[in-house]
Amino acid sequence: MKKILVTGATGFLGSNTFRRLCEEFGRDNCTGTGRNPAIVKKMKEEGYKMIRGDLSDESFAKNKLQGFSHIV
Repeated sequence: MKKILVTGATGFLGSNTFRRLCEEFGRDNCTGTGRNPAIVKKMKEEGYKMIRGDLSDESFAKNKLQGFSHIV
C-alpha cells in the first residue's frame, strides 16, 4: 500500500499537489506537512491527515516523517 507524504502542503503548490494526490490515492493514504498552524487546522477540519512542523527541525523530520513509501 502506498503511504504518501507531501511536504509543504499548506503552501500554494504543495496544497494543490496534496489535494490531487488525495483524490487519486485516498485521504487515508496521504499525509501533508506544513508550518502554518491555521491552515493545518483548517485542512484537518476538512478531513485531511496533516502534521504541523518544519522540515528544518531535525527532530521533527526524524521522529514524525517515518514510514512513508513516497515523499513529495
